[in-house]
Amino acid sequence: MQLTKDFASKLATATSPTRAYPAISKSTDLPAVVYAGRGGIREVFYSGSFGLRETRFQVDVYAKTYTEASTLKDSIIAAFHGFSGAMGSSVVSRSTVDNTLENFTDDGEKIYRIILDITLLD
Repeated sequence: MQLTKDFASKLATATSPTRAYPAISKSTDLPAVVYAGRGGIREVFYSGSFGLRETRFQVDVYAKTYTEASTLKDSIIAAFHGFSGAMGSSVVSRSTVDNTLENFTDDGEKIYRIILDITLLD
């Protein structure tokens, strides 16, 4: 899906020089940003009286310090919340960051995780 590729490209630009990945592994260097479409193609549906298609993405930020994680979160929110216009070859009518959730893990290595839900209307 072209929209996913365009979303990944904009996310990579917003979080540069941190890489954006479609998946994370134990060998991934931190900080890292991971994105995934939510619900697959079946959740891409027409919404509201305007007939706009709604596509949801989950973005996970992983970092070794809270400051790194928070800085990346702020960059993503700045790039996507309220965005409208061209995103690569896709046109987005409106983009919103709908939810954020912060988490911390201390299983031998401290890892801060921030989860963001992003909705695109196109």
